[in-house]
Amino acid sequence: MKKITLLVLAIFCLAANVDSKDLTALEKKITNVILRDVTPKIQPRTGDLTPAVECYYYDGRINVNFYAPVDDVNLSVTNIYTGEQYDAYSSGSCQSIYVDVPTTSGYYYVEIEYESTILCGEYNL
Repeated sequence: MKKITLLVLAIFCLAANVDSKDLTALEKKITNVILRDVTPKIQPRTGDLTPAVECYYYDGRINVNFYAPVDDVNLSVTNIYTGEQYDAYSSGSCQSIYVDVPTTSGYYYVEIEYESTILCGEYNL
């Protein structure tokens, strides 16, 4: 009787291990892109502009959110290792913009141009 109980318990444990999934593989990572004010295009602007913009990578996409609507936004992402470039443009008033980028590993350079400001940042995959 003990052998049968142990056998049933062993089969149950093996079945539980086969059905279990690796939850870390299912989780997707959000990577924040730290932006810095590079250079104003026309005239210097006062104050720190970077808190008004949020930029992050998630699931093959660079997302940029503005806390106030801005006009004419250019978003450019370049893989430094391969030179591949991915661009997005929005004309008129917008509060967010995104560009799809590959999920391949590498070092990426992000440049956001709006109004009289150019912001840049980097991230690694």
